[in-house]
Amino acid sequence: MKEKSYMLVIPQQEEDLLDIKGMLDRLSETEGIEVISKSMEDFTMKLQLKVDGENYQAEVYPTSFQVPEMYRIQHFFPDVDIEAVKEAENGLAVEMYFGEEALLSYHAQLRIIHALIPDKLAIFDDSSEKILSGRWAELAASSKIPPAPRYIYTVQAVSGEDDTVWLHSHGLNRCGLPELEILDSSKSVYQSHYSVIETMANRMLEMEEPLEPMEALFLARLTRDISLIT
Repeated sequence: MKEKSYMLVIPQQEEDLLDIKGMLDRLSETEGIEVISKSMEDFTMKLQLKVDGENYQAEVYPTSFQVPEMYRIQHFFPDVDIEAVKEAENGLAVEMYFGEEALLSYHAQLRIIHALIPDKLAIFDDSSEKILSGRWAELAASSKIPPAPRYIYTVQAVSGEDDTVWLHSHGLNRCGLPELEILDSSKSVYQSHYSVIETMANRMLEMEEPLEPMEALFLARLTRDISLIT
């Protein structure tokens, strides 16, 4: 079962969060995006949209936030932007379910966000626990090509007091895929295991049909006689 894709956009000007009419006007005027219906419930704007012919339902609402400590900063940020993000208190949450094509859905969410808040400092992609720069999001939303699959998920390595390392992913559930993990890795080999998870995640995102439970996936040939299978 798919989880919602949850992103939080931090505007450069906090008053932009109150300009509902401006947000809806920009959505309607954005090429490839069609507003089918809109409604307000309390402070939540519920939208039914078509993005390049695909149907999406999005919920948009202002919310307070704190900068998460464990999130990965995906891009370079100028110091002035980092300080502005740290000082910000409110952002705009954009929740939606992905369609059948994960990369197109991810791209659609970025395009929706950019139409709502063109001038942004950053986007917190809570589903993958990473922080995206506002400038990158603008370039990605303006591109005809979706971002690379690695933007959809993050792989985290957690170590304890001993030598063991736990590797696990965030972000695949919104694509209808299971999150991946490797238990009992070690500080000497976890980088190799990190590559295994990334390679498997990329393959799963590119497959036309999802893997069945316990189905083996051929990832690579290590030697003439030894294959890497997950």
